[in-house]
Amino acid sequence: MPTGAAGAAPVPVGGSVELKVRRLADSVELVIEGVGTAPQLQQTTRGSSWEGLLLTSQSTSLRRGPQGFSLPEVGFQSVRLDGSGTTYRLQVTPMPGYPVGRPVVSADGRDLILSFAAPAQASLQTARPDMSQPGRVPQNSFVPPLQPRAVAPPVGDMAVGTMMLTNPSFVNVSGPPVTMTLRNAPVKDVLMRLSQMGGYGFVYVEDCKNPGSTRTGGIDCDSKELVGATANRKVTISFRGENYSRAFNSALLSAGLQGRRDGNMIVVGPNVLDKSFGATMSKVYRLNQVSAAAAADYLANLGATVTKTNTITTAVTEGASATNAVAGAPNSATTNSSTSTTVESYGSGIGPLRGLIGTTDTRLASITLVGPPQVVGIAEQYLKQLDLRQRQVALSVKILDITLDNDTAIENSFAFRYGNNFIVNDRGQLQGAFGGLLPPLGDQFSTMSGGATSVKPVYLEGGQTSDSRPPLAPGPVNPT
Repeated sequence: MPTGAAGAAPVPVGGSVELKVRRLADSVELVIEGVGTAPQLQQTTRGSSWEGLLLTSQSTSLRRGPQGFSLPEVGFQSVRLDGSGTTYRLQVTPMPGYPVGRPVVSADGRDLILSFAAPAQASLQTARPDMSQPGRVPQNSFVPPLQPRAVAPPVGDMAVGTMMLTNPSFVNVSGPPVTMTLRNAPVKDVLMRLSQMGGYGFVYVEDCKNPGSTRTGGIDCDSKELVGATANRKVTISFRGENYSRAFNSALLSAGLQGRRDGNMIVVGPNVLDKSFGATMSKVYRLNQVSAAAAADYLANLGATVTKTNTITTAVTEGASATNAVAGAPNSATTNSSTSTTVESYGSGIGPLRGLIGTTDTRLASITLVGPPQVVGIAEQYLKQLDLRQRQVALSVKILDITLDNDTAIENSFAFRYGNNFIVNDRGQLQGAFGGLLPPLGDQFSTMSGGATSVKPVYLEGGQTSDSRPPLAPGPVNPT
């Protein structure tokens, strides 16, 4: 049976929890089997290492005892899983120069899957061209698929983004089981005693109110209220063999305080999440779709503190009024202008982004975030879900130009002859010769009443034309 350090109790084995590794094309999945339903994972970054505290709903144990292995090909120097009961700790230490990021967490009701980004696997491709015959090397031709036609989204179609957030007020500590019963005890003494039991240093930081701050709820550090505010915090607790981490955080919760761990020291106070000895990260994001002001307001509602510069220009004009001015005298006036610049901060006091500071630049549509690396990472995930293109609508428009007063006329002219009949159409005017009846000339048209036009017939007689019809001869008339 595996055992821990010298003198420690043996670690129980034979349970259902076991760590397995799956190598994918561009990631590595750490699968913790047998955690059951509704597992809770609290992530912490210590320098370049990543550590996760796993809390299960049912008590169990490791199947093969504490596990540890190394994956240098993907940048993991060591991966270790230990723990028992309902608390397990998974620690990933990267190789020098290979920082480890926060994993993508998922669960299927039995196993917990942590997906870490890893370098892509190298693939070796070989080819054997025919050197005896000249020609070009054949290449695969690729035709991109046609894009589907834009259709309206169905009712209820929403873009959903999910993130697993750890409790920023939870202090990740370890120590012996706690058995303690106290009633109306000073919170500082209780937390100091618990810190000593776990071998940690203890610092209590009171929340002081700055004279120019807009935040409420603090007290003046120079007044006598500081001693009274600390002395009035009382807790009543009763533990019997309780887990050390749960006991310490329960005492913090009952007193309404915040705590954080820096190395081997625990800092406790009403507002200590934005106070740290560790490194601070600064990132500048240039947005594409959402405006910088809208993104800053969104982050401020989640607990971030956003600072903006306001410039106020005041102009005062002094001189005689129009009613008191002397007639004919020149009108003289003096204008004095003054400019005042103030920096204002605003933000919600609650939310997962407490301890984050942001500012915006409207010219470049960018936002700058400064804070702990894990808080900056959470804010970056929010910005990725905000900076999306709004849904567009595809319209098909056809414009028809219709003229109602179109008076364009179509003209045609033709002529044909059939036997001794001859018909001519000249731009809509009909003329014809039927046997001895010749077509009329231009001056032989006359206008009748009502606008109608009549034609005087012209007859051919002896080679001459006349208006009177000659007598009909017996038999048919043949044209000459």
